[in-house]
Amino acid sequence: MGAANALAETATALDQLPVVHAAVRAGQLSAEHLLDTAASSGLRGLKEEAQRVIAAAKPRQP
Repeated sequence: MGAANALAETATALDQLPVVHAAVRAGQLSAEHLLDTAASSGLRGLKEEAQRVIAAAKPRQP
């Protein structure tokens, strides 16, 4: 049941974070990695990972 809950939470988070969703679809981030993060760190860890991905996706200012 824990894995199913993690999957549902991950899907919900992806819907709310379009940059992360785009990274998964582009192959820059794996759904498996997100599921592992959600399972081991919960929603808080998943959000932190999403923030890391978002920060990495932003263009850097010269």
